[in-house]
Amino acid sequence: MSEPVYGRETPVNLRSQRLRRAAGSNQGDADPVEVDAADADTDTAVGPPPADPYGVGQEALAAATQPAPAPAAAVPGLFDEAAPAATAEQARSGWRGRVNAAMGLHLRATPTERDAATSERARRAAIQSSPPGVVVIASPKGGAGKTPTALMLAAVFGSHRRGVVAWDGCESPGTLADRAALRQPGGIADVLASAGRLASGQAAAAELAAYLTAQPAGHEVLGTALDGSQDPIAVGADECAAVMAVLRRHRDLMVVDTGNNTYAPAWRWAVGHADQLVVPVPLRVDAAKAAYWMLHRLRAEGYEETAAAARVLLVAVPGADGALEQRIAEQLSAAGATRFSRVPYDSLLAAGGRIDFGQVAPATRAAFTDLAARVAGDLAARASGSVLTGRAPAGGYSSSDGEFPRIVTEGDAW
Repeated sequence: MSEPVYGRETPVNLRSQRLRRAAGSNQGDADPVEVDAADADTDTAVGPPPADPYGVGQEALAAATQPAPAPAAAVPGLFDEAAPAATAEQARSGWRGRVNAAMGLHLRATPTERDAATSERARRAAIQSSPPGVVVIASPKGGAGKTPTALMLAAVFGSHRRGVVAWDGCESPGTLADRAALRQPGGIADVLASAGRLASGQAAAAELAAYLTAQPAGHEVLGTALDGSQDPIAVGADECAAVMAVLRRHRDLMVVDTGNNTYAPAWRWAVGHADQLVVPVPLRVDAAKAAYWMLHRLRAEGYEETAAAARVLLVAVPGADGALEQRIAEQLSAAGATRFSRVPYDSLLAAGGRIDFGQVAPATRAAFTDLAARVAGDLAARASGSVLTGRAPAGGYSSSDGEFPRIVTEGDAW
């Protein structure tokens, strides 16, 4: 009897296959679906590729529109050892800390100082371990403090980790470059002119650095100077996508300053690609109303997750009282806000000049450090898939240093 002959299966060429998203799904909502190369060119298989007027490549554009992977957990070294108990309790702040530093003594910290030191270490650890992401600073109200918030937040992150860039996402040249501590040599137009090369795999991180300005705190800034020394450019959705494709290739944490026009393509692109939204609200009724309606619009337009996870930054202003702050928090909570932080009034930030992180008041630096730690936690929660549903906690709304109970009556909303 002759032996049966079995045919060999045709080998699968994995390089000829690619992934597409399920039709009609939002970005990041559906699992990839495998498509064979033979069917890839049909209209039913994939939609038209994104516009690429700056030649950064479809791969770079795709990377710019998808969340970056979370960093791997740190592996402890072989010789890592815990600090001795006596050293851990040694005062490092206050008058005891100054005496220890000046005289080499080992005065112990008080319980309050130990708690403060523990909190400071926790904030620093959260900032250092924050996952990659895009933090967008947005408010329709001019003068709400978007640019100072963007620069201060980037400065805190930049003083603790690398790869932090603050860039101007305004549809027309904004003031980010002019308010940064150091003047930058290049602008957005220069990056876009070289976007194809900078987004390619052949470009080194040092090449991008030539277009950015390293700031004293460790972060970098990309914008356009207002003095005519740099070519101005109207920034739209295509420009934002190209800039993000370049930055994603070489950096991992972007803080985007936005304009005041919520209908502008650049504003909508930035908010639509935000991993975390920060809404600065000076303690004024007009600024609070603008933030209130912006959050309502975001929810109505399908950005419920972004609005629910948004962090409202209450900014103190001279003459504002606690009652106004309470009312603003109540009304914004009615619009779906559940995360609040506070920063004090700082004359250096309010003056409109250049912002040097080292020159602002210690209380301001501490408040923005707390904000950065909380934003890092927000990014980590989003990266892990733990996001808010938009339903507020029953007991009130946590802030950096207090609670905002919900006391909203019918007809009392703005």
